[in-house]
Amino acid sequence: YHQIFISYAHEDSNAANRLFRDLKEFEKEFKLKFWLDKERLLPGQSCAEVIQNVIKESKYFILLLSKNAIEKNTYVQEELRFPLEKADQQQAEIYIIPIRLDNCEISESIKKLHVVDLFPDWKYGFEKNENPLVSKRYHINETNHNKQNTRDHNKFI
Repeated sequence: YHQIFISYAHEDSNAANRLFRDLKEFEKEFKLKFWLDKERLLPGQSCAEVIQNVIKESKYFILLLSKNAIEKNTYVQEELRFPLEKADQQQAEIYIIPIRLDNCEISESIKKLHVVDLFPDWKYGFEKNENPLVSKRYHINETNHNKQNTRDHNKFI
């Protein structure tokens, strides 16, 4: 399973929970595991330490952007440091998936990435952008994709 960390400002926890629920239905089909602190942290765990480890182990990093996340000094900026470094190293691969919840300004480091807008209409934004995590078009589920290619290739041998 590919683990996907969801980063958000705590003021946006309702939107983060909604996205988590919307994406969770795709976990089995695409062999993904979405990680949201409110859903995955266990009682007594060290939040900062666990979150840092989960970010490092995650295949993808969903960054929920909003005026709350950008204008306030939040954990989002702290959580974003490592993913930005990792994204620079992986240049051609998708790693950070920025999703805007409102019409917020985006930093230069994120502007170079395609941003999904879930406003003003959440459902339209979610479906229109064919979220790369749950879209067969992007072949994010590399294991199944490679197995399918091998089977298809073997049909012609």
